[in-house]
Amino acid sequence: MAIDVPKRFSCSWCHEPLTNAIYFCFECPFFILHKKCLDELPTKINHTSYHIHPIFLNRSGSDCLCNLCQKQHSGPFYGCSLCHFNINIGCTLPMSIVEGKSRHQHPFTLFRRRGSFICDACGIEGNSISYICLKCYIEVHKKCTSLPRIIKFSRHDHCIFHKYFLEDLTRQDCKICFKEVRLEHGSYSCGKLGCNYVVHVNCVLEDDKLYEVIEDEKQCEVWCIQMWKVHICFGFWMLNITTFSSSQN
Repeated sequence: MAIDVPKRFSCSWCHEPLTNAIYFCFECPFFILHKKCLDELPTKINHTSYHIHPIFLNRSGSDCLCNLCQKQHSGPFYGCSLCHFNINIGCTLPMSIVEGKSRHQHPFTLFRRRGSFICDACGIEGNSISYICLKCYIEVHKKCTSLPRIIKFSRHDHCIFHKYFLEDLTRQDCKICFKEVRLEHGSYSCGKLGCNYVVHVNCVLEDDKLYEVIEDEKQCEVWCIQMWKVHICFGFWMLNITTFSSSQN
């Protein structure tokens, strides 16, 4: 059913904010589409990031891995069956500017290129399309424009911070996969003085159940105080257990 009331949701296909006329499903209330995505998508396009063949609209509904944003998507996509090259609907017209000061202090600008690059945020190779910060001289994947700046990882006692490169450190191995962390590329490291805890971006963010995004650095101080209290309580409990055991002997 089509209606003309804008919603505070995003389109289930292109993932852009909903404006103007939309379609929604009575039985699946969270499945909402732009009218243009359902009725007006061209069946064939030539995309600036892929110059070998035209790419065709595929409405099969099967999942696909987008070659641009490197994410798994469901719903229609554009693809070349000969080259196994796929682009989700949203990436056919990516945003030219990405801003989010809670993640990075400057805006990222869309940079179309042919060929591969190493993402300065995560250290993993990317291809075809990237975003650059003109002030910091860094180049990142689309998905890495929104990396959380601070997280609390369940397997470490302190908050860890995302940094695009690490200074004053010699060779470091990731504390999760135990492989070398390239210090000239992005990683997460502990903010506590004297703690050399360093992990790869993709290793620590692989399971979102194992970390919590910290929006304000002051939250780290609160969390550390809480953990300090837990350690103190645990210490007293162990002391009481030891004292009780000694008295029984």
